[in-house]
Amino acid sequence: MSCPHCLSTSTSKRKHRTSLGYRTYFCPGCGRCFNERTGSPFNDLQFPTDIVLLAVFWRLRYKLSFRDVAELLLQRGFEISHETIRAWEFRFAPMVSENLRSKHRGTAGVS
Repeated sequence: MSCPHCLSTSTSKRKHRTSLGYRTYFCPGCGRCFNERTGSPFNDLQFPTDIVLLAVFWRLRYKLSFRDVAELLLQRGFEISHETIRAWEFRFAPMVSENLRSKHRGTAGVS
């Protein structure tokens, strides 16, 4: 993995993981530590990336309310406010919807 700060490729894995379980790395070039999410839009989130994307996906695909999505996540052991899900949708919906649109493009009617 390359360093997001100095783009050096001579990084080393560390034994320590983040509180969410993401692997950490050390860059000897700039002396900084970073993890898998550093430099991504998901870096400052307090929940795993897959949970955030799942909540946004449910909102976009199944047209569930914010409170419905919060209830579904609560059944899976994640206590998340409906306002948090609203903020996630505002922030990540363009990225998820573009991914959904690109998968719907196909060759309809071609045999």
